[in-house]
Amino acid sequence: MKTMDMKNKNKRKSIYTICCRIAVIILMLFPVFVYAQQSFHSLLETAQYWEKEKNLQSAAYFYKEYITSNSNADIGIYYKCGMLMKELYHYSDAEYYLEKVINSDSVSFYPEALFWLGMVQKNKGKYEDAKYSFLQYQTRYASAENPILQKRVTTELSSFHLISKLLLDTFPVEIKKVESPVNTEYSEFNGIQFYEEALYFSSIRQISNTEHNNILEDFYMSMIITAPYTVNGIIKTVPLPVIINNPKYNNGNFCFNGDKTKLYFTRCPISGKDRNCAIWVSEWANHKWNKPQKLDKIINKPNSNTTQPYLASDDENQIFFFVSDREDGLGGMDIWFSLLNNNDDFSEPVNLGSIVNTQGNEITPFYHTEKQTLYFSSDWHEGLGGFDIFKSKGALSAWEKPVNMGYPINSSANDMYFTINDVDQDGFLTSNRIGSYYMTDETCCNDIYEYRWLGDVIKVQKDTFLIKNIEYISKSINDVLPVTLYFHNDEPDPKSLSTTTSKDYKTTLEEYIAMTDIYKTEYSFGLQGEEKEKAITDIDTFFLKTVGNGFAHLEQITQWLLEDLKQGNNVYLTIIGFASPLHSDDYNARLSSRRISSLKNYIKNQTVFDTYLDTVTVGNKLYFIEDPRGKRFAAEYVSDNPNDVRNSIYSIAAGMERRIQITLYKSEKDTSIKKPVLLVSEKDIIVTQIPETDVYELYIQIKNNGNADLEVKSIFSDNTLAKATVEKQLVQPEEKTFVCIRLSSEIFNLSKEIKINLQSNTKEEYIDIKLNP
Repeated sequence: MKTMDMKNKNKRKSIYTICCRIAVIILMLFPVFVYAQQSFHSLLETAQYWEKEKNLQSAAYFYKEYITSNSNADIGIYYKCGMLMKELYHYSDAEYYLEKVINSDSVSFYPEALFWLGMVQKNKGKYEDAKYSFLQYQTRYASAENPILQKRVTTELSSFHLISKLLLDTFPVEIKKVESPVNTEYSEFNGIQFYEEALYFSSIRQISNTEHNNILEDFYMSMIITAPYTVNGIIKTVPLPVIINNPKYNNGNFCFNGDKTKLYFTRCPISGKDRNCAIWVSEWANHKWNKPQKLDKIINKPNSNTTQPYLASDDENQIFFFVSDREDGLGGMDIWFSLLNNNDDFSEPVNLGSIVNTQGNEITPFYHTEKQTLYFSSDWHEGLGGFDIFKSKGALSAWEKPVNMGYPINSSANDMYFTINDVDQDGFLTSNRIGSYYMTDETCCNDIYEYRWLGDVIKVQKDTFLIKNIEYISKSINDVLPVTLYFHNDEPDPKSLSTTTSKDYKTTLEEYIAMTDIYKTEYSFGLQGEEKEKAITDIDTFFLKTVGNGFAHLEQITQWLLEDLKQGNNVYLTIIGFASPLHSDDYNARLSSRRISSLKNYIKNQTVFDTYLDTVTVGNKLYFIEDPRGKRFAAEYVSDNPNDVRNSIYSIAAGMERRIQITLYKSEKDTSIKKPVLLVSEKDIIVTQIPETDVYELYIQIKNNGNADLEVKSIFSDNTLAKATVEKQLVQPEEKTFVCIRLSSEIFNLSKEIKINLQSNTKEEYIDIKLNP
């Protein structure tokens, strides 16, 4: 253990300032300050000043000095000091001061002291003492005006059963502190292995030093550091250049993209009015990290803290996880996600929901794509103490109940920043557990620990397929509505009085786009110079963007629509038809109906929708609500003169009137008959053999989306090397369970395809698995 010889009070205050404020590291909310000396009439006045300035480290130091020099200090000062020590994770000091409050005659004025005493006792691993304190709080202050603590104490009391189980059933894993020069007596966190080249991490480090303590204290900041691997291990650490470690900010909490060409990290201003933390990104180009850019406000929401990014990728999406205390969260710090497209545009962030997030704090997300598992830390879910590391299978907004990672991954102190290396299944975590380097308190400061799984473990590849979130689909569709689709004049079926057509919209659209050159010629006819060029450009833009985007949105909505129908819902699409002013009202109403009919044909011609359009069979359906309006709403400035073909047919104004719009999308459960509805998350699966993998486990979620009990009568495989089981045979309405398919690696040499048969009291389903296609 490293300790420091503190020569005077000013030096001790400086150490108190930088050594252990774990919230600096975890939440990046409170920056590390440069301290100029202040003149005060008393230690108490000094403590109160720093507390008002939200400088908890200095406030705690001066409250402690005041209590030491004043034997008659008010018990309220003991309570303040104890609570500050708790916030700083000085567990022994916190326990001492809170016990003073509990044993005083004034304890009734500080009822919460008993609860917080239990929390710090739990942090110290004194579980019997903690349980007693929680029970005393629950018994004495059941009516205390803090409903959150009442709920929290119930969670804490129920956690002791789990604690006993976790301590008895330990995992075969070796936890080892990364030694100097990575870990120091300050705080190190957020360790990430960069291929087999280096360890990247964040650390609070001293960047200036002066002996003139009466003018300026030591200055410390958080920075991102790299530690290259050598044949002799790690022998030096190198901070990233100042373009990343800007001294105006605390810099840390970082991640890389998949190919390590982008660095996402958090910056928290050291001074100024706006101290909120935000995420920035820097790109690697020309053998260096380039000037970082602050992410858009859609991620860095004003007046809130945004930190701890993690970018994960799957076959369909780049998923950007981050932590924030923004509005509409469930607690303090919540985990959110946003989808990132190829143009580096972020979708509107979505909260992970109440299965993962709580009224407490959820932090340090890490998503392992192959395992389809989110690893994160929480101070609310049942755990050993402080922040514990949890894992939850799932994706986007669909998550399983979090599972505590157990002992010794977790301890009674704070454990977070769990990662898995790219090159193996080992990794790193951050903890202030006993054994970490420290300056003033043995649990004050964080170190990076590496973990390594022990024994000849069978290597298992697990893949989970979850039911897609319907609310997410419905919201996505409504976000792009209305979808507008355009037509050539009097199409489809010119000069027809019919209200239906045999053409589908895709065919009509292809014929329309093929006329682009004709439109350019006719619309620019009679124009010269720049006016002619502008008319041609306007037509190109109309066809490429306006017409083209409409069909692109239709294709996307069609995919979402199918997913929604598969969930057993009735879906209602409202389609409005319009026409340009040419022809009579009656003719244009019929023309609008034909245009709506072409869209219906586009959907009907895709056989996957047959079941949902068949009016004979029982089941959920797709319904069309048609509103052919004709020319009633055509703009007055659009020409209705058939002899003026430039303006009445080939102008953009006329083209904008010849349209249909999907304006409303409504999805609801089919309650017309009481029956179970079996949903299978994935029925066509591809499994590719992975070297040195012994077993492949597929977890396929199924759901009863009906209003009667679903009974899984049997499940069997057509191959003896593929074992299929179901977690629950009786599934209640809205309940989910899993089909587990376990494949031996030998199967890849013997088979190309496996079929799993699932029989229930509603229908028979098949799951097809292709091997090394």
